[in-house]
Amino acid sequence: MKKAGLFVIFLMLSRLSFAQQGDMQLAEALYQAGNYEKAAELYEKLYQREPSSLFYVERLRECWSELRQYDKLIPFLQREIARQTALYTIAPLQVHLAQCYKEKHDHAKANETLNKLASLPETVSDYSLIIRELRLYKFYEAILDLVQRARRKFSRELLFADEAADAYVFLGNYRAATEEYLKLLQEDFPNYAKVQSQVMSYASRSSPAALNETLAVLEQARSKFPATSLARQLLSQLLTQLYIEAENYDGAFNEALYRDNITHARGGQLYNFATQMLQRKQFAAARKAFQAIVIANADVSFVQRAKIGLASVLEREAELLTGAARRAKLEEASAAYQEYERTYPLSLNLPDVYLAWANLEYNGLDNLSAAAQIAKKLLARFYESQPARSAEVLLAKIQLSQGNFSGLEHTLQKSATHPNASPEVRAEATYLLAFVQFLEGNYEGSLKTLAQIETQRDAANDALELRLLLLEALADTAKNPHALDALKEYSAAKRALAQKKYDEAASRFADWLNKYPTSPLVDNALYERATILLTIAPVAAAESYEKLLQLYPKSFYADKALFRLGELYENERKEPAKAMACYERLLREYPHSFYLRPARERLRKLKSSS
Repeated sequence: MKKAGLFVIFLMLSRLSFAQQGDMQLAEALYQAGNYEKAAELYEKLYQREPSSLFYVERLRECWSELRQYDKLIPFLQREIARQTALYTIAPLQVHLAQCYKEKHDHAKANETLNKLASLPETVSDYSLIIRELRLYKFYEAILDLVQRARRKFSRELLFADEAADAYVFLGNYRAATEEYLKLLQEDFPNYAKVQSQVMSYASRSSPAALNETLAVLEQARSKFPATSLARQLLSQLLTQLYIEAENYDGAFNEALYRDNITHARGGQLYNFATQMLQRKQFAAARKAFQAIVIANADVSFVQRAKIGLASVLEREAELLTGAARRAKLEEASAAYQEYERTYPLSLNLPDVYLAWANLEYNGLDNLSAAAQIAKKLLARFYESQPARSAEVLLAKIQLSQGNFSGLEHTLQKSATHPNASPEVRAEATYLLAFVQFLEGNYEGSLKTLAQIETQRDAANDALELRLLLLEALADTAKNPHALDALKEYSAAKRALAQKKYDEAASRFADWLNKYPTSPLVDNALYERATILLTIAPVAAAESYEKLLQLYPKSFYADKALFRLGELYENERKEPAKAMACYERLLREYPHSFYLRPARERLRKLKSSS
């Protein structure tokens, strides 16, 4: 029960004598402090002086409820119910009386009291008032009984559907709850967000029986609504989400296709579904939706975006592959981008296509010349576009990979402060500038540059990693005469890695580990070497990751190393048991890791396929 506001107390005080004011102030102070016994004694005296005060009635029943003094409370409520005449004062008292009987395990009298209450309402507002009181005390069966009475009385089957649905949820009757939520979709102004939230609260992957039962109700309901009605479209949205939850992606696709056709979206609904599937790494479903847009000859803008989506699917699929299979998939994606350029030379999406294509050539295929050529094409044709700023940073990376440091810092400084660059691109350029300063031995300058990167940016994690490395290494120089040499040789290995000289980088890190076994950067070197070896010597990579985890379980790289080791066992060495052990250890020992979510996803996938 809500406490009376200060304004109500002020009005009460203005009507009381000085002595009464003092008693009431003391009683209220005791009540607010939780001293219900003393507060009840004073409020009882005040009530006896002024029995018509609803405020005193309210405070007395609250105090006695807190004290569980039902022998006092029950006769008090009975007297007040007999004395009151208005439903808005009777209903709270009657429901409270039923609750008292329930607390005393006298269910017969509780039901009798509730039955009396059911005969009182005359209008919809009356029913609403009583239902609201019943919800406060969780009398869900009584709510459902009252809802049925109201529907019969007013011949309105949709009446109080919200209240009935919530009651069924609390009672665990999800089929009936779903049927009531469907009624809410038929209102003139349906609150779809609430319906979806409530249904998804019980119909989830973790409760397969409830999920399947809910889907069955919704599937049966499809034929009950006109195909073009708003209710049917909202039902389709709900079905799509539940099909996705149940991993029935064909069912979800069919619903997206229905909405696309019925709303004449010309690919819009399918595109939204495809991008959702791409984000969830459901590549087959994403490809199916993108292809459907292209085949249907939908709106030209969605056809173009679907073709870009198909290339993105190929890139994302390549992430799950290794070796020749991975390279073949990436080359297929590169060909898809090239085909897009030929087919749509004037497309507004071309700057984004060029940027994605250039990044693919640089990061995926290590084709520096092709990446540079595409990035320069983007700058030549669309210099003022946002992707052009990212292309400038990419060209700086390519220059770094080629070992050409001439003018590189100036170029990156310009990109880091360019007024038309997005905050993310400026942060990326700033990090790359700091990295170049690190490689050239300007360690203090690198630290100052890193401090400029905002923590909410994507580059912040890399910046933190480099900053910690520098701070650890520089701190070691105070006590270790060889620490500065170790840092210089470490940066030389990083330079080889930045230039994509993987064999040289791996060899340098191996030599460094033998030469500086007590350096605070050993865990960094172990991780770097293992990551390089992933593609050229997976067995050695696993050994390096395992050594890091054994020697430095609290390292900055520990959770990342554990996740990468799990990926290696899962994809490269085809040892699912060891992969699951890695993911389970990550969840158990690193509960705040950035890799928790992907680890859970991979663990669930492995367990379902084993």
